[in-house]
Amino acid sequence: MKTLVGIIAILLLFGGYTKAQSSSTARVNFLSTMHDVNVVLRTNLEQNKPIRIKFRTWVTMHPVNDSLSFVVNDKLYSLHFEPNKQYYFVFEKSHPSGVSVVEKTEREFIIMAMLNSAKGPEELN
Repeated sequence: MKTLVGIIAILLLFGGYTKAQSSSTARVNFLSTMHDVNVVLRTNLEQNKPIRIKFRTWVTMHPVNDSLSFVVNDKLYSLHFEPNKQYYFVFEKSHPSGVSVVEKTEREFIIMAMLNSAKGPEELN
């Protein structure tokens, strides 16, 4: 009986270890709080199919290889993310008519989504 319990314990520990070792991609969350501007993101993977984030919309992406490349004024910029980590970005209005992207904590992000009655999260691949 002790042998059986020992084997089961080892299998459970080994199963948990392999699960912890498996890599998972980063998760990037976007929220737009600007009522008169739809945010358009162009990535290098699909430049002809931009990502549109409408007002009060929460969008979640899983970047390929934990990096996301944006095209801004025909120049390529890459953001790298840590695997197994979540990131939260909010598009806000900046003075006088610009757009700023602010990284938030999970708590701040969810509160902003709640206060803005955001739809989502919408999963993009």
